[in-house]
Amino acid sequence: MKKVAVYCRLSTKCQDLEAGEFNNQLSTCLDYCRQKGYQVIRICTEQCSGQIFQRPAINDLRELVTNRSIDAVVVYSLDRLTRDPARALAVIDDFAKQKVFFEYVNGEQKTCCL
Repeated sequence: MKKVAVYCRLSTKCQDLEAGEFNNQLSTCLDYCRQKGYQVIRICTEQCSGQIFQRPAINDLRELVTNRSIDAVVVYSLDRLTRDPARALAVIDDFAKQKVFFEYVNGEQKTCCL
């Protein structure tokens, strides 16, 4: 059974209040993990702009990856990780070097790296 961390991010407090986006992200990710038979050992959440890269939940996530505490990171969509495509690729590459999968549930591509 894969041990995973789920990461959810909202850009603004208004986004959460208006659309229930956070609950949608989290429930979709948790449903995905249940369907895959994954064990969710951590849920990392934050409300912060995706333009800011040094964020507490991302740092926690990276520590889990570095310590090899998890086998995969699951996010709702790639843009929840960061809004900067170059940074997203750098983070995913860091995960891959640790043999941690990166999976997002909203889109055609499910697994980005081995």
